[in-house]
Amino acid sequence: MMNKLARRLLSAALSGVLMAGMCMTASAFTFPQAYWPLQQEWINVQGSNDPDKFISIAERTYNVLSPSGMCVEVANVMQYPALNASWACEIKGDLDGAIKWADIQYDYSKFLTESGVHDYSNDLMRMNRTRLDYLQAAKNVTVYAQTNNTPSPYKVGPRTGSWFGSAAGGTKANSNYTLAYINTGDSHPLSYWLDYWKNNCQGFEEVLNGGVVELAWNITDQSTNGVRALLNNDSYIQETLQTIGSEMGSATVLLRVGAEMNNWDDSDPEVFKQAFQKVASAARSYSNIQMVFSPNDISNLKYTVDQYYPGDEYVDWVGMSTYHSTNFKNFAGGDAAYEMSYGSAFEDSFYGVGIYDHDPITTIKPIVELARAHNKPVMISECGFSYIDYSTGMDMTAYAADQLNYFYSYVNMVYPEVKAVFYFDVARQEGSYDYALAASPLADMLEKAKVIILEVNQNLPWVYGLTGCEINIADVDYVVEGDNPAVAQLGGGGEPTDVDRAVAKLIVEQIPNGACLQLGIGGMPNTVGSMIAQSDLKDLGVHTEMYVDGFVDMALAGKLTGRNKALDKGRQVYAFAAGTQKLYDYVDRNPAVMAAPVDYTNDVRVLAQLDNFISINNAIDMDLFGQVNAESAGLKHISGTGGQLDFVMGAYLSNGGKSFICMSSTVTGKDGAVKSRIVPTLTPGSIATDPRSCVQYIVTEHGMINLKGLSTWERAEAIISIADPQFREQLIQDAEKMGIWRKSSK
Repeated sequence: MMNKLARRLLSAALSGVLMAGMCMTASAFTFPQAYWPLQQEWINVQGSNDPDKFISIAERTYNVLSPSGMCVEVANVMQYPALNASWACEIKGDLDGAIKWADIQYDYSKFLTESGVHDYSNDLMRMNRTRLDYLQAAKNVTVYAQTNNTPSPYKVGPRTGSWFGSAAGGTKANSNYTLAYINTGDSHPLSYWLDYWKNNCQGFEEVLNGGVVELAWNITDQSTNGVRALLNNDSYIQETLQTIGSEMGSATVLLRVGAEMNNWDDSDPEVFKQAFQKVASAARSYSNIQMVFSPNDISNLKYTVDQYYPGDEYVDWVGMSTYHSTNFKNFAGGDAAYEMSYGSAFEDSFYGVGIYDHDPITTIKPIVELARAHNKPVMISECGFSYIDYSTGMDMTAYAADQLNYFYSYVNMVYPEVKAVFYFDVARQEGSYDYALAASPLADMLEKAKVIILEVNQNLPWVYGLTGCEINIADVDYVVEGDNPAVAQLGGGGEPTDVDRAVAKLIVEQIPNGACLQLGIGGMPNTVGSMIAQSDLKDLGVHTEMYVDGFVDMALAGKLTGRNKALDKGRQVYAFAAGTQKLYDYVDRNPAVMAAPVDYTNDVRVLAQLDNFISINNAIDMDLFGQVNAESAGLKHISGTGGQLDFVMGAYLSNGGKSFICMSSTVTGKDGAVKSRIVPTLTPGSIATDPRSCVQYIVTEHGMINLKGLSTWERAEAIISIADPQFREQLIQDAEKMGIWRKSSK
């Protein structure tokens, strides 16, 4: 998928530059006397939001200085008033004036660049040309109509019309054209993914039987080193191409290598061309492979698209990625505005955002022109329009739908060179609802349900979900609306006890920065969360079954960034949420949290991929072998199995992971009798929630032990050491009777 805008190198902010320029010292050039009052007027107008004042000053200054001809002094002074005048004219809707002043500014910047005074080639000049494209497009409105099916002039692609497809597994997947991805450095070969797609993606097997597959071969390490790794791996290249030729032999494969290379922070064009040429040369042995050169629609300011072009003999298609996702937000995420004080218009035009985000047809024009120059068909390799603004939670579905209709309806009319379009099918589609609070087993239940009844509850928080975590209104049989009961609240357990604090303190000391956390139900895990919120820990992540108040405390304290998570980076992942109103208010329309099905949140294979995974759970009691009971008191049922064992195992398998079972050392019964939670053996009927072979850290107010790797007698000794002192002697005697206590240990 495309690189985020934040990856693109931005030139020095132009907002300050726009207000500079006329304030400079005189040189050997003698300025006309009439210029100096205008310079003072220019200084005085800074901060004004009146476009007419900027246009007036620019016109009078130009009339005074232009008779002196093109020279360094005049160019230095005039380019900035011209720039401001162009923007002022655009604000007023005077497109002719905006274009006139943009051309004047460009001529002055070009002169200064060619004279060696300043290098404006990558900012004022390049950004100005992209903005001129938008202005010209707005001025010269053209009506397009599809009038015939003229045969394609290209050697590859459809004979008439265009191919339209989407990503494998998307909700709009079809059996004729599809988009699929593989990555360099993947531990799985292409043959593995072909089996996966055939078994899991509707229509994929049919596509392989005579259809068209765009296969995006992405460079995992998006850098020169990443490209070089592919360049130097001949066996991997040959194996992948042989699989395409044999297992995909009946399909036309549009092989896109190293997409969006012009958008990376570090990307040597020469190394990229060498790698592309090597793959293309080897691919010529397979008749079903066509090579796609596919840059991003926006380039890193250091390079231009043509610098990466590998050569006509290696390229069959010129493609592009084009995404529009800001809904008139500027490069930095702020609101764009037609005001003189708005200083990001020129960056907006270059990056196709802000006030220029409405016209993707213009954004892709330079790549279409490259294809036209080399007589290659054009493929929209992947594209999409954001349906939601995750920074604010704003629903933008209507915007996305309008843009999609506009783009897909007209792109191959405006550019007849476009012979294929593949769009990236995102999670949320028209007519869908995201899950609220609990995503646990809902997806599987819906698949098996004969009748689906949707109850609308306005009091439930609206939460984001994992891809696929939505209910499509088309699948619903009945929608019920009525009185909305308040969401039930799970109390925070009151003030933590001294025991809670003692246990939490021992656990928090074991958590490293950047860890990923899971908290179970109960006062102790919540106390751990509150204590973390008051600690010096930072950059923590969340992947849990139950989302509790303790996570909210950490989030509000700035402890949760998720930046070190290998999966779902930046997102707090959970299966269900239960807590106080504070929690419900926090998760409502909060893009930082994400509900996911329980078969994802509790999957040990997923948890094992999260480094430094920390699992913190409660227990009812445990025995001297290390078996943990978190479900019953003998035959009396207290709680279900839940996901505790999943998270204990996940932490066990995680690199740097730790599992903590915490409990008070004693419990007081209804009769007032104090009993030890550490017992010789579990009470008959009690459930062994966590087998002794999986248990790691056990924590009570009397200390912490790690059972991993200990022998039976070592376990007994360690467990007794954290029991309440009044019960230790009896536990030793019990251990002796059981034959798990060494006399030398007493």
